[in-house]
Parts: sequence; structure tokens; C-alpha cells
Amino acid sequence: MMTKRLSHDEALRFLLGCHLTRAQALKVLKRLTERTDSPFSESDLRAEAKKEKAKTTPRHWPPEPALPSTRDDGPDFGF
Repeated sequence: MMTKRLSHDEALRFLLGCHLTRAQALKVLKRLTERTDSPFSESDLRAEAKKEKAKTTPRHWPPEPALPSTRDDGPDFGF
């Protein structure tokens, strides 16, 4: 299966479509440019976007619910 090759501008648009911020997308492009010249393959871009996204996503997402308060606020009058 032949993957589509993208120019620098197309690669940037592709990365922005992967829900990366512009700064993250440019960081990924810089990293890929250091390894290979343009054109970029979609599979390489997708893999790098996934790595970049994993760096910024909290590990425990969604966050666990907060524990109920153990503080005694006095009697509850039902207001």
C-alpha cells in the first residue's frame, strides 16, 4: 500500500487536523525535517502527532472525582 506524500504546507495542515496546536505541529515538522527531507508520509506524520499529543495529555484522564469532604459543617437544616 502506497502512502500519500505531503509537502511541508500540506503536512502542517494535516497535523493541525490531528488536533495539535500550531506550536506542537511545527515542533513535529522540525523533528521530521531533521530526519528526512520533504515530502512527508501521512503515516510518519500520524505517528509523530500521536507521540507529541501523548506528551501533553495527562496520564490519568479523565481526572478522578474529588473525594467527599470530611469536614463537619454542623447540622443540615434542609435549606
